[in-house]
Amino acid sequence: MNSLDALFGNSARSLAAISWGAIALSFASAAVPLTFIVVQCFFVQPSPGGESGMVDSWTDPRNLSAMANSLIVGATVGSTLSLASTLIALAFRWCGLTGNKLIYLLSIVPLIIPDYVFGVAGRVVFDPSIGLLAGVMPETLLINRGSALLLVALVVFIKWLPIMIVFADSAILSMRASALHQTQLDFPSFWRAVRLVYLPELRRTIPIIASLGFLIGFRQHELAYELTSSGGGFDAETWSSWNYRVIFEFAGLARASADGLLALLVLLIPIQVIRILAVRHS
Repeated sequence: MNSLDALFGNSARSLAAISWGAIALSFASAAVPLTFIVVQCFFVQPSPGGESGMVDSWTDPRNLSAMANSLIVGATVGSTLSLASTLIALAFRWCGLTGNKLIYLLSIVPLIIPDYVFGVAGRVVFDPSIGLLAGVMPETLLINRGSALLLVALVVFIKWLPIMIVFADSAILSMRASALHQTQLDFPSFWRAVRLVYLPELRRTIPIIASLGFLIGFRQHELAYELTSSGGGFDAETWSSWNYRVIFEFAGLARASADGLLALLVLLIPIQVIRILAVRHS
């Protein structure tokens, strides 16, 4: 007798059928769009003299520029989130705030605020013409590629930092209370405890946060658009904004699918990192 039979008796078969149906539906919801994207890739028309429409689409200068911009934002967000969340989680441990329920509750608030609201708020603060800091911001802040991308990364960082702090803090909290207490007894020096206990405990959590941050930074669309209007001359255009334009402005569904396949191949790397480390951690 399996656990479902033991818990639900005659209802177990119905519950099992519903569960397998939900699994099949979830699989289909992922497989069908992916299959559609792959099929559409074969309809990409090559440029005159080109050998492959897919390669032409991938090597389009604007696609490469947008992809590079999203990679920059993703790498910046991932690295800063992992570093800041780790340091603040260690500071929480120093101050005795590890596992504080109020902090955990408040960390959810930024997540329920839409991305475009954060983009508008960032524009209100940083816009060199009308922003609250207009007097100290350089005029090219939102049109220069480097400064615009860094500003996007900064606002994304602000939105996602609280929950990532909780993620890092909960990794320390996952140590048993007795182990945490014993660590305090064995290591009167907090920094020695950090080096020998807390950082080793975070060795899997830090790359997971970095990978999640990369995915979050790479996917930015509404926030980046509201904040920079894609930058001057599209220099700071993110990949998702470019892909959106290909679909809805240029009516290039096949081309957008080909670009999407390239982005998927790029994103499979951090996704695999998260999957492997999460499985090992569990």
